[in-house]
Amino acid sequence: MFGLFDGLSVANFAKLTDLSGGEDLARLLPDDLRVKLGSLSLDAMSLGLSAPGGAVSLDDVSITVGMPQIDMTVVPGFTIDALNATFDVADPLNRRSARSLNATLGGDLTLLGAPFDVMVTLPEVAAVARLTRPAAISLSSLFDEAGIGMPSDIGVGQLRVAELEVSADKAGAFGFATALAPAPGWSIDLGPVPLTVKDVTVVASRGSGTSSVAINGTIAFGTAFSLAGRYQSPGNFVFRGEIPSVRLSAIVATLTDDGLALPSGFDIDLEGTYARIEKAGADYSFQVATTMASLGTVVLEVRRTTARGGTWGIATGIDLTGLRLSRLPGLDGLKPFEDVFQLSELIVVVASFADPAFTFPALAAFQGPTLRTGNVNLPAQALGGGVIRGFNVSARWTLDASKQQTLLKNLLGLHASLDITLQVGADPAANSRLFVSMTTKIRNLDFACRFGGAIAGGQIELFLTGILQVPIQGRPTRFDLTLMFVANGAFLSGSMQGTLDFGDLKLSNLALVIGTDWEGLPSLGLAATLDIEGLDSSVAVFFDSTDPSRSLLAGSVSDITLKGVIDKFAGAVLPSTVDDVLDQIALEGTDPFRVPSSLAQSLDNLDLTAVAAALKTGGVTLATASQNTLVVALPGGGRWAVTDLVNMLHYDLSLQGSEIVVKLDPQIYLAPQQTMLGAITFPQGLFFNTGLRLLFLKAQAKVMVRPSQGLLIDGAMDKIVIGTETLFCVSSLDGKTGPVVSGATFAQPQLPEPRRSPHLIVDGSLDLLGIKRAVSVSVTKQGFLFTLKGSIASLLDADLDGTFTGLKALNIGGHLNVGLDTFDLGPLGKITITTGAGGEFRVGVVGEAIGAWFAGSFAFAGQTLTLPRFDLDTRTESLPKLAANVFDLVKTALLDFLKDAERWAKLVADGIISGVKDVEAVLRDTFHKSLDEAKKIVDEVSGKVKTCAMTTAASIL
Repeated sequence: MFGLFDGLSVANFAKLTDLSGGEDLARLLPDDLRVKLGSLSLDAMSLGLSAPGGAVSLDDVSITVGMPQIDMTVVPGFTIDALNATFDVADPLNRRSARSLNATLGGDLTLLGAPFDVMVTLPEVAAVARLTRPAAISLSSLFDEAGIGMPSDIGVGQLRVAELEVSADKAGAFGFATALAPAPGWSIDLGPVPLTVKDVTVVASRGSGTSSVAINGTIAFGTAFSLAGRYQSPGNFVFRGEIPSVRLSAIVATLTDDGLALPSGFDIDLEGTYARIEKAGADYSFQVATTMASLGTVVLEVRRTTARGGTWGIATGIDLTGLRLSRLPGLDGLKPFEDVFQLSELIVVVASFADPAFTFPALAAFQGPTLRTGNVNLPAQALGGGVIRGFNVSARWTLDASKQQTLLKNLLGLHASLDITLQVGADPAANSRLFVSMTTKIRNLDFACRFGGAIAGGQIELFLTGILQVPIQGRPTRFDLTLMFVANGAFLSGSMQGTLDFGDLKLSNLALVIGTDWEGLPSLGLAATLDIEGLDSSVAVFFDSTDPSRSLLAGSVSDITLKGVIDKFAGAVLPSTVDDVLDQIALEGTDPFRVPSSLAQSLDNLDLTAVAAALKTGGVTLATASQNTLVVALPGGGRWAVTDLVNMLHYDLSLQGSEIVVKLDPQIYLAPQQTMLGAITFPQGLFFNTGLRLLFLKAQAKVMVRPSQGLLIDGAMDKIVIGTETLFCVSSLDGKTGPVVSGATFAQPQLPEPRRSPHLIVDGSLDLLGIKRAVSVSVTKQGFLFTLKGSIASLLDADLDGTFTGLKALNIGGHLNVGLDTFDLGPLGKITITTGAGGEFRVGVVGEAIGAWFAGSFAFAGQTLTLPRFDLDTRTESLPKLAANVFDLVKTALLDFLKDAERWAKLVADGIISGVKDVEAVLRDTFHKSLDEAKKIVDEVSGKVKTCAMTTAASIL
């Protein structure tokens, strides 16, 4: 039975005793309310009746009493007016001994200018107010009114209330629950298009020193999927929920715009997924995690990849521990990797951006009970830390016993198993590669590298790239290297840009090669060019076998003279007397030969067997072992340096049209310190081993450069033959080889002349028409000059000057003196000439014309007797016979001079002629004089003959 009353006054609660069954109604009211009680009104009443067994029974009573003159403040700002009290009494007459009493208060509340109905539960005085009609209440004002801190950086303050319930109690608690209006909406800046959160509800409360906020809503990610979740404060904004099923491609398409290229056919269905939207700083991120028996554990994050306003990217990690990579959709093309490499502990990392500091969110942050324990960690050694753009797989690679993997293990000093990365391209079967990143040492040099395998044509090929730090003459130098496997091992090659100081030289276009056989024993070499204007060069740098900080430069140069060597290599030096000829002496190599241009591929591929076979056609013998032959492709293309490490010869090869020209240019060596290559020691110094073109002659020489001093030249050459070897030949002192070449552009006081002063000479033995004499031939701008002085043969003394300016241009001239002794003229007596016979001697070659002659005279009896000029036989050793020839000519001249009988007789009388026993007899028998004529001549020689005759007669008698 229920009744409503209007204006029915009740003096006090005692008037309701009969209905309630007691006088305790007022005692349920709060103390501060009881003291305010005045006139009451009965507003409503209900009676609960029953008639068990036919007798009417009062089971319960509900009485609502109005207290229009009283208001009540539950908490500050929460004041209830138009107060009423409702008393609910069970078994009011206590007939079942079960009487109980409850009371609630009701009334009106105005909050934020909006009307609320309020109900207050007693005795704890807990009030709940509900909005009675729509009102323009913003969420931010509601938070302010409640005294609860609002998450101000997530963009919800402007949202409007649609439904609202507010609660408070006397203990000071205050809270509210609201459903928000659709407009204005709440959007989150996540992905290329901001996301809208719908069906938003907020529950907030505060107590003694604490507060909490829970925001619930649903986010639709386009038409692909949706997320119903909650944000719970305090703490950073994290919106958590679950997605029953979603495809990875749908997340990529909806939330990213930085162009992630997934392998063709690759996509995964994520089931039972836990999701988080987190705000850190000014940016949001979207995170997903799940664990599935068929796939393992997957975790991903979508985030802004650049500064605000930039693109959105994704990083996905898949822990495939215990599973095979080729089982994933679209990755069956990676099976060759699984066949070649023993892989385990696989983690797939798919990222559209690179970030070395990136880590996947911890699985515990998702608060998902079906997620496995632990995290999906990025292997720092495999990926270098963080993520890199693309489709990458990290795994554990256990090396096998194959030749190539064993070579890498020995060369790089690898452990039996390694952390690796597998990069997967758009077509996994065509452009994927597996690699390891590490730092090691080669020949005690620091080497940071990546190595592994790549798919090419459905096959796996091993590769290695890296950065080698090479200290060259105390300066750290970086080379970017790549590896190539060849028939008998492998080569690492690379280059360095810029120039490098090497002792007193600058190098440019540096290229480095490391060769190793299958046992992993490395040989190391550098190729470069000299950074000198106008000089064509190709050089190599080799490292000391015992101390890599020491090195040796070896190579070749061309188009340079000795003058250029001084200017470009020796620095500032003092002028010398030989300077004027140095620019006419060229450094030259052997004559070039040509091989087919098809050899270029073998040179680029370091096929030493093919290279050695091709160069053998030009008379060059090369070893095919990588530790004995260095081949380097020089920067710019079309040119190679080949160094024979056995004989230390450096060949230059250049592509010219359809052929490759092979040259052995002058060889240059520079060892800033003493350096050992294997068992060979190279002393400190800068020198050239070269062919020299001495004007028109060729020589082989070692040209040493003394910085700030000049040059020293020490060499040899072929025999110098002009005309015939009999006519003119300069050879070694033993006559078996050619003469030596010696030169210096500065004085050396410790040496004898002619080597003490600056000089450029050819030293050897001269063969000249049968005579042999040591000779020093000076090389001058005008030609080759020499002198012959002193005894050159028995009875021959010379004072000759010689010059030759070509192999058909010789001129020797000067004075010869022939020693004379006693001439036996038979009956005419004997004559002794001590002054000898002297005269002009000439040897000449002009073109095909060859000649040698002597023209002289001698003094006798106060007279100069001229000898007739006569030619020497240039085909025979005629010069030693010259004395005999002159002797005969002198005798003939004497006989001719003594045809005058009186002259003869006088010379006999003067004692110039000796050995005449009977002057008159000689006059009669030899000069055919009569006795009287003979006596007369004898008388005319002033009696000296008489004395002689008397003496002769007396001896006869």
